[in-house]
Amino acid sequence: MRDDVEQLLMQLDKIQMQLNFGRTDQVILNPLRFSASLSVVNEILPSVISTMHTKKPDMLFYVNSLPIVSMSQAIRRGNVDFALSIRKIEHSSIISKKLLSAREVCIMPKSHPLATKSTLSVDDINHEKMIMASRTDPAYESHRELLYKHKIRYQRILESPFSTLSMAMIPALNALSINNVLIAELVCQHNSHITWRYVEEFIDQTDFYLSMPPWLNNSKTENLFLDSFRESLMKITQKLNIDTI
Repeated sequence: MRDDVEQLLMQLDKIQMQLNFGRTDQVILNPLRFSASLSVVNEILPSVISTMHTKKPDMLFYVNSLPIVSMSQAIRRGNVDFALSIRKIEHSSIISKKLLSAREVCIMPKSHPLATKSTLSVDDINHEKMIMASRTDPAYESHRELLYKHKIRYQRILESPFSTLSMAMIPALNALSINNVLIAELVCQHNSHITWRYVEEFIDQTDFYLSMPPWLNNSKTENLFLDSFRESLMKITQKLNIDTI
């Protein structure tokens, strides 16, 4: 079957699903289409989708990674069912719910002298090499302001909007990076060369949001996702003392 015909049939199925949801919330969407930031795609969605598959083995999943503006458009155009992002999608025809908040931490090579400390002060970062968020990321300015406020001098060695890339480069560059503790811990579980530490002055939190069209709000499909999200991350959120929705 040609791809364009298959896509048209999927859209017709989706329209029928929306009509069904107008009468009942007992229908689980299949296929289910996700869009998420790259770090969520790499570090969170695999375990969530695996858990959903265990509960519903016949489900088909589609996943892509889009900028947040494109996520908003994709939801409104009916091309995406759920979007996961670290910024709330503000639009009158989109429902966004905060899933959890994760405190920011400092990530470093395990061989770095700072790794011998259990907790850091921002002064410990003075004169270190830093991997920074992209200038388009709101965290970029907040990190700069915090370091400037404490008169921290540092060498900016890499800027990237992709946190998983930044953390992958930490050992080779022998540099530090700032990220949220959830993604940091998930990456550290499969990258034995890096570790993370809380920094006393780092009190900012990264919020994770689930966004959807209004007709999926409080639906059986959303409940399936939320149950799977909580279940798949339960051990790590309990370890880090993170509350989930």
